[in-house]
Amino acid sequence: MSTVHFTDIHGHSWLCTQKEKDWIEAFQAEALRRGHAQIAAGKPLTYIQFGLDILQIIGGAVASAGTHLVDPNTGEAVCIDIANVSYDMIALAREMGGDASWHRKKNWDGKGGGEHGHLNLRGLTNRYANYQYSSTTQGVDHGHNGLASRGKDDGPKPLSKRTYKQGIDHAKALAAAAADTPPPPPPVVIPDTALKFGYWNLFGTYLPTEIDKARFRAQIGLMRAMKVSLLVALELHEENGSKGMLAFYKLELAKYGFAVAEGKGGNHLIYDPKKYEILSGANKSMGSRWASKWNVRRIDTTLPFWVAAFHTPAGSTPARVLARSRETKAFLAWIANLQRVLIGIDKNNDTDRVGTPTRQLRAAGMSSLYDVLAIENEKFRSHHDYDKAGRLIADEFHIDDIGGGRLVTFTGGKQWQTGALADHDALEADVIIKGIAA
Repeated sequence: MSTVHFTDIHGHSWLCTQKEKDWIEAFQAEALRRGHAQIAAGKPLTYIQFGLDILQIIGGAVASAGTHLVDPNTGEAVCIDIANVSYDMIALAREMGGDASWHRKKNWDGKGGGEHGHLNLRGLTNRYANYQYSSTTQGVDHGHNGLASRGKDDGPKPLSKRTYKQGIDHAKALAAAAADTPPPPPPVVIPDTALKFGYWNLFGTYLPTEIDKARFRAQIGLMRAMKVSLLVALELHEENGSKGMLAFYKLELAKYGFAVAEGKGGNHLIYDPKKYEILSGANKSMGSRWASKWNVRRIDTTLPFWVAAFHTPAGSTPARVLARSRETKAFLAWIANLQRVLIGIDKNNDTDRVGTPTRQLRAAGMSSLYDVLAIENEKFRSHHDYDKAGRLIADEFHIDDIGGGRLVTFTGGKQWQTGALADHDALEADVIIKGIAA
């Protein structure tokens, strides 16, 4: 099988066949042309402005039931999953030779399946996915939704009955016939985004007393002094509703114009809603600890990127060391496709041995503030114990860190000593998230 790659708006390179790539490029060009026409006319954007957001092309995701596999006899693959799920995008896929295309809404499979656009190209031979056209009980040509539920086709009508190749030719003809519309725009260069990003393991109580609340207010004062507009907070406990730690923080932060995007297991994202909007969020248990991630868009540059948070398991027994290694590996696998990602991580460890979080971040190709900046002799020994007067009584040598994907660069940073405010220091990073041709 001969394969090539298609690069999406996030800079991720996806394995595909040449025929799939030809169709995807034509589909993206037509969606861009229509999207830019909408923008020029002052209409709401229902197509795309920058490029496609791919979730899967050739792949073996269990939930996909084999539809994204390559037929070993023909070398052909036919299915593409995208995050662009507007009605018009699905309708365009059908118009361009992908009649077996649907907007799969969240929990589409009854097993918590994620929302996506599932596109299936007509005119290619693939034993694993052609049933979504031909099956009398599941196929779109027989009025069904391509699923085992044998539901009705809920996609845009009518079907075009075009093949993928006819769809490419159709899109080219439309663009050429639009005399008053410029040709499909070239890929747009997304500008770089510069930001100050913060991370802090706050470690607060579940039911704060008035003394705790005074300490929390002082923590917020330090956050404001850091001048960050986006901050991962760990151990910001969400338990106990309106009486708990998270509820208090949300009320106090709102006084200064900040909001909280909630995660799980104490992972939360504090942000300035005048600068950022939260597009989505997700949580996943790595075993004993939860990880969280949020899709964030910078309002001024319109650049979308991801922020992730993880608190690795603590402890020095062999079982806990193994759990820390195993769960860090699972966390990094969960965010492996996110090249524009910032992470705040309590590594609960400061060594660089094989299997440790520091080594695993490097092995995953992620940049790290810990590696880039010579702060405290190149060690973020940021988990401390202080007495009530704020004097350091123990240094446990645990390293907190800020990491980033392949399109993230650290240009500076600072460690803020917290004294009696918390047993972890706060970290601040100057970050460039690279824009690319989308």
